[in-house]
Order: sequence, then C-alpha cells, then structure tokens
Amino acid sequence: MKKLVSAAISAALALTTLSMGLMAGATDASQVGAIGDSGVPDAFKGKEAELTQKYKEAYNWGITLHSHKENDGLFNFGDASGELVHIWSGTDPEGNVYQICNQDFDNGTSTVSNAFSYNNWAAIVCADPETLNVVIMRDAAAEWYAKGGGVNNWKSGSPTTNQYWRTENGVPVCYQQFENGHLRIEEGEVWYAEFYSKIDLGDAYPQPPAAPPAYGDIYTPNADGCTWEEPKYLPSNVTPPDVTTNVPNNEVPGGQTGDDNQNPAIVDPSLPAGTVDPNSTTASGAASGTASGTVSDTTVSGSTVSDNTVSGSTVSGSTVSGSTTGGTTTVRQMNVGATVGIVVACVVVVGAGAFCLYWFVLRKKKAAADGVDAEAVDEAAQAEEKSDDKTDDKK
Repeated sequence: MKKLVSAAISAALALTTLSMGLMAGATDASQVGAIGDSGVPDAFKGKEAELTQKYKEAYNWGITLHSHKENDGLFNFGDASGELVHIWSGTDPEGNVYQICNQDFDNGTSTVSNAFSYNNWAAIVCADPETLNVVIMRDAAAEWYAKGGGVNNWKSGSPTTNQYWRTENGVPVCYQQFENGHLRIEEGEVWYAEFYSKIDLGDAYPQPPAAPPAYGDIYTPNADGCTWEEPKYLPSNVTPPDVTTNVPNNEVPGGQTGDDNQNPAIVDPSLPAGTVDPNSTTASGAASGTASGTVSDTTVSGSTVSDNTVSGSTVSGSTVSGSTTGGTTTVRQMNVGATVGIVVACVVVVGAGAFCLYWFVLRKKKAAADGVDAEAVDEAAQAEEKSDDKTDDKK
C-alpha cells in the first residue's frame, strides 16, 4: 500500500514539473501566422501573405499587455499548436457549413481553465475575409466562448474586437464584442460573465462602451474611459474616469433598468480625449443628493457594498430608495455554474469535516467508553499493514 502511495506522489510531482516547464516556454515566433497544412478557407485564398502579417502584428501587440493574473507578468500566448493557421469550420442552425481562420495556443498565461483539449487556451481568429480583422481570444471571454462551442457558439457569433477594460463604480470591467452582442465581465472573472444579445433583447439591447482604436496604444483611454490594458496595470499618470453606470438586468429580455449603459458617460468635446465632463451625473462622485435604485433577486443584510452600508434589514426582490451622497451601491451576481460549483465545494468540505470529526474524536471516545484503547487498535492495524507489505516483497 505504501509503495502505491509513493508511486502516485512521484508521478504527480513529475507531471507538475513537466507542466511548469511547458508554462515557462516562450512561443516560437516563427510559427505565429504560419499557414498550416490544411490551408485557409476559400474566401481567404490569395490573401495568405497579408493574413500572416496580420497575425504577427496582433501577436506582437498582444504580448505588450499584462496577463490577467497579477503575478504572471506580460501576457504569454504559449505554444502554437501544430495546426498553425488553419480552417475552423462551423455549422449554422440551418445546417450550412461556414469557415474562419484560427491559430490555437497552449500552456500560456491565458486564464482559461477548460477549453477543448488545451491548457490555458488562447487563439487568434479571423472571420472577415474582406477586412482581415484578426481578434485575440484569451482569459474569461475565451473560456465563455469555448464553452459555448467556439466557432459553433451561435449565441455570440464570431468575435469582432479584442477584450478591453474600464472601471465602473470602482470595479474593473472587461468587455468584448461579438457579431450578435457583447460580453460584460466584472473583474475579468468568468463567473461574472454576462452576454447581452442583440437578437434576444432587440430594441432593449444595451450598447457597450466603445472599444479603443484597434491595436493602438494600450494605455490611452478613449472617450468612454476604455483602455486595452487592465486598469490595475495602467501607469500612475493615466487615470481614466471611474464611470457610474446602472448594470442592465439581463434576466428578462426588454426588462433592463436605468440607462442600461446606453449613455455610459457624457463627454464634453472641448475636453481632452478620455476626460469625463465633471458636471455629468454619470461621472463617479459628481452627483450628490438623493438617489434611488433597484435591487432585484438579491439579498443584502448588514454589510457594506461599494462604499454604501446597508444594515439592519434584508432587501430581496424589491425597490430600495434613500438618501445617497456620491458613490453607488453595486451588487454582483455570479452565474449558475459558479453557484453550483460553490455548493458542491461546500458539500465536500462539510463531508470531510464530518469524517475527520468521527475518525479522530468520536471514534476514540466510543472506544474509550467501550473500554478499548483506540490507539492500540490503530497500532495493530499499522502492524498488520507492515506484515502485508513484507509478504508482497517476498512475492
């Protein structure tokens, strides 16, 4: 038994060492944008050289950004897969096959926890043969997209922008736009990802803040206060506005509340780019006096949320109004998958605790009550195990 345990531990350590070695490897730049054996879709034929150049430019720009996790440094795509730039085929709801270009990367610093057969999947895709607009997929947006089927993700369609950031109500929020809508991801974590569908919401679709100029300066905020770089990595001399905005209620199509981000920031054209008008009521801290808001399907009791304290009562599925001076109460909800994961983890922890309580406390107390020395029983069991090991050695 001990030998089996030792072998298992040794194998685990070997796999960990190997995976760490792979994580440390840099991408072979000569493979970026190289066309694979499958070639490119017919719509891209004759444009291979330009496509390769676009891929290389996107890659070189992407590695100037930081990884999402603070200790990972600059973003590392990882190892290019052996397919290189290849055809990625999808099927539409009517059964028609369509194709885009894709290059996969593995074992980099993308935070994707589960996508296809890759570890930390990242990709560079191109779905438009006319503009050859290439898009980097990484982190939470890539994980959400992959779990919906990737090229077969009909809820989103193909991505049209890279991920970009701004601060809303003191919270960093990541956006990425797709053909059929956009993702809004608070704190850049996949369990806070919400997709807003143009198809499902129709006229009630909340327009996302504009993305910065494609492949431009990563630190310069645009008029909506958005940057390509994550807010925590911005230089000290760059301070985009903290935008106060109402988060749309995405659970009921057409049932959004407030301004739904339709007017995320009022910008005075006479001010420098990226500056929010200080007289605008959408700028954080600019509005004061009495404010009211809606908290739906959320329970808040005796806790502080985004600099506003709600105490002494429980609020659930009702409208709350009161006097507020500056600041905004923000309550974030995790998606169903994250909630189920937390419940399962709690069950495992409680089960383990109950077992430990029985094995180390209650069992010995029962043995003592029955006049049996539990430690003697344990020693006898260990002696029996040693005897079995010796027998196995002889064989």
